[in-house]
Amino acid sequence: MDKLCTISKFNSQHCVSIKKQCSLKQIIRARATGLDLAHKIHGPSLTPDIEPILVLHGVLGSSRNWQSMCKKITEYTNKPVVAIDARNHGESPHSDAHSYLDLAADVTQLMNKLQIKRASIIGHSMGGRTGMALALAEPSRVANLVVVDISPVRKRTSTLSVFFPKLMEVMRTVDFTGLDTLNKAKSAAKTKMVESQLFQNDQEMYFILMNK
Repeated sequence: MDKLCTISKFNSQHCVSIKKQCSLKQIIRARATGLDLAHKIHGPSLTPDIEPILVLHGVLGSSRNWQSMCKKITEYTNKPVVAIDARNHGESPHSDAHSYLDLAADVTQLMNKLQIKRASIIGHSMGGRTGMALALAEPSRVANLVVVDISPVRKRTSTLSVFFPKLMEVMRTVDFTGLDTLNKAKSAAKTKMVESQLFQNDQEMYFILMNK
């Protein structure tokens, strides 16, 4: 439940100015501590002579959302593609801190761990802004940046201001007491989601349920 509160707070502040927040390299070093992110490498092994492609998913998603696309990208480019779970998502650790500085610091730490000096970044939604933050803070580490479905401009949308807060309220009503398997927990969450009538189709609902 702490994870839901953290992500909910993040969504309410989702449209902050990226440049204002991440203009100096020292900010990440001084204020953000990177977590050890879960990830999966598609295609050839990482080597120093080939710049890989890092894929950053959107809010409430996970690297699994990009699995089929990662396979296509590596087939087309013949480069390693690293699909990453952001903090508080997928298999990565949870933390109360969830700013773009934190998210960018996580990616930097993973690049250091995997001995990646420079990479191309593909980021969707939250992942797109994470890529922007990383490019501003560590420009020498970003060879190319592809941002999908989001801009750096402050803009209120119904998804951010209405849907996500309602979704978080629904998720807080789920009673996970005694649910000792992931399938049972997801089933309980699904029941509440269906009752809420928030989703226009099952695909949207199952997308949310994919995240752990």
